[in-house]
Amino acid sequence: MKLVMTLENPIEWLSQRDVRDFLASVNKREQYVEKILWHKHIPPVLIFRKPTKSGIEIVNYTNDIEMMEYFKRVVVGKEIYNNQGKSRIGYASLKTENFEIPKPLAPYFAIYRTRTPIIIASNDDELRAIRKIESNTKALRDFLKSFILKSIYHQAKHYLGINLPEEYKKQILIDVADIKYFYVPYPKKEVKLNFPSVKCRVISNYLLPRFIGYRIGYGFGELMTDI
Repeated sequence: MKLVMTLENPIEWLSQRDVRDFLASVNKREQYVEKILWHKHIPPVLIFRKPTKSGIEIVNYTNDIEMMEYFKRVVVGKEIYNNQGKSRIGYASLKTENFEIPKPLAPYFAIYRTRTPIIIASNDDELRAIRKIESNTKALRDFLKSFILKSIYHQAKHYLGINLPEEYKKQILIDVADIKYFYVPYPKKEVKLNFPSVKCRVISNYLLPRFIGYRIGYGFGELMTDI
């Protein structure tokens, strides 16, 4: 499910961190603090999708109805802000969105584009491995195809409690094109840390999850259907 909020006044450059900090500030229930801040190395309970200037979405693939109903009640009328402006939340509602097992599209293919960068390393060992291939387009492309599959399996295990069968790796065809490789800075300016990331097009014969890769709690790795 997801919580959809509408701002009374548009705010430019509202970030995922702004939304997370806002939710943390209006939350008064101790049991939800960890779920909002989330520092574990497993897929997050809450995903703060990159906001538009007039709307906000928070995705919850664990379908915790009690928690999301509580958030829906407490956000309305509260003020969110950044250095570009401020606005009250005028309206909030819950809508259906689930993490689902990838479904085949045969004989068709889906083409996705990255709405937000896919972060492809989260520790020193992965960073060193990526740096060895970051200038090799073919190697990076092959890595991304395997990485996307790994992310799908990882999310399925934590959101659905299942281990996808190994034959999926042969059935799900993935290709990557128009790769733009770069580094994304850590959300806190005082932390000197950059994440290797890509923007690209992803082609698959299966419907893929909406989010791929690391730090999806901050809305990274969002895929949008291109055509």
